[in-house]
Amino acid sequence: GTGATMWDFGFDATGNVYVANFSNGLLKSTNNGTNFTVIPVSIFNNKNPQGVECGSAGHVFVTTSSGFFRSTDFGQTFSETALTGLNCLPVIVDKDSLNIVYVGVSSAGGTGIGCYRSTDNGLTFSNHLNPGKNGYGLAQDDLNDIIYIITTTSPYNFDKSTDNGLTWTTMGNISSAQRGVAPSLMDNSIYTAGNGGVFKSSNGGANFVNQNLTISATPILAVNHN
Repeated sequence: GTGATMWDFGFDATGNVYVANFSNGLLKSTNNGTNFTVIPVSIFNNKNPQGVECGSAGHVFVTTSSGFFRSTDFGQTFSETALTGLNCLPVIVDKDSLNIVYVGVSSAGGTGIGCYRSTDNGLTFSNHLNPGKNGYGLAQDDLNDIIYIITTTSPYNFDKSTDNGLTWTTMGNISSAQRGVAPSLMDNSIYTAGNGGVFKSSNGGANFVNQNLTISATPILAVNHN
């Protein structure tokens, strides 16, 4: 309700809800979203939050327009740990190894773009593991343990990793810049969103078909399934 772009949601083990609010900071609710308090952008060195994800033992990870921040006390305090100066967008925590954190970096000028991986709860990160492509969206397939990344860099590769982000394989190309990705466990399909609308692949990302929404979209947060 603050009138600014909400980029991402995160949920910790105690049920707290976090929202990355680009202009105002990180929003936190302890009552299922009925009310939110604002952790102001000044806490993040006046860098705009763009992604949020929660790990284990009180870890909360926040990507910003110029660096990566983490909390070890359920969002009470934050410190900038890595990727300073880089435009960090998506962040996800590995479902099987909660100490592994993945971050995508995007830049109009190409600085540092790609995917980065931490194995120490966001304290340090690898060099970029999928360089030369804006890392605009990340998602993990819980069923098949595959990580997907989409990009706004032509020719708009759809890439996947089967070894926890260490190496990446291009499965196919999408017709336009994409900014959100989510797998469906119900039928092994994959959805993306971006310029030109929402697209679906039923063959692991080799081909994508528009799903009757042609208005440009940004994130897909999740695909609902039983």
